[in-house]
This record gives sequence, C-alpha cells and structure tokens, in this order.
Amino acid sequence: MISDSSRICIFVRHGESQSNVSHTWSRDLDKFPLTDAGALMVEEAAKKLSRFNGSANFYSSPILRARQTASIISKHIKAEPEITPLLLERGFGKYNNTSFRAGEESRKILREQIASNYPDWESWRSMAQRMMKFSEQLKPGRISIAVSHMDPIKALIGHLTSKE
Repeated sequence: MISDSSRICIFVRHGESQSNVSHTWSRDLDKFPLTDAGALMVEEAAKKLSRFNGSANFYSSPILRARQTASIISKHIKAEPEITPLLLERGFGKYNNTSFRAGEESRKILREQIASNYPDWESWRSMAQRMMKFSEQLKPGRISIAVSHMDPIKALIGHLTSKE
C-alpha cells in the first residue's frame, strides 16, 4: 500500500530490438521491432509485473519496440498503455538511424557530442527534464508502469540521485 501522495513508477526498458542487434541509434516510430529473444525477455518480465493486474497506471513510448513491449505487458496486467511522447527515445539529430560498430566508434561519437554540448543530440539534461515532466504527471497514490528507453531512464535516475 502506498500513501495517497506517493508517486511510484516501475520503469521498463523495451526488450531487445533489431536496432540493438544492428547497433543502430534510432528514434523512428515504426522501425526496428523486437527480436524473438527480446519478446521472450519481455514475457518473463511481464509475468513478474502481473501482480499489478488492474492496479497500475500504464504508459509507453510511441516507438515500435516500446509499444511491442507494452503490448506484451498489457496482457499480464490487464491494462492498455497510454502512449506519451515524454517517454520517447533520445533525440539523435543527424545521427538518427546511424549504425556503428560497438565499442570505440560509438564512444568517439559520444565524446564529440559531450565536448560540444550536444549540438546534434538531445542532451542528458533535456532528457532528464522531459522525464521529470512525465513523472510529475503520475497520479498520486497509484503505482505506475512506464515503458521507455535506456538513455531517458538513465537520465532520470541520474537527475533524481544527483546532489546538485
């Protein structure tokens, strides 16, 4: 039982997708579905979330891999997700749909973006602000489940745990 003023949200990162396998950064809405392995991963997580059947508010990013993840979860919690752009993947700017070799190549691009204050990407601060806006809209006294993406979830956690 949570207090009437508490806001508790369980964030779920989408399952493994074709973009993960191909090492492609993408914010496109209808590309890169879940892999079979990703769907199985989500199925296992959804079974654990079934304890919130009918008692949780449910949200999802509008991107295909997140919507597919939410669809699997919805069967277990008996709720349809509210689709919200606040849970979108990071904005990649000119790097959207860029495939790269894992490792040093991606770290080089990340360092360039950080060094020049993210002129082509959505910054961590911007993602954190967007995710905080989402969290402020959660209904007090209810548990929520939200399907999103790694970077926005990490940005929110970083913001909430920073000592600034």
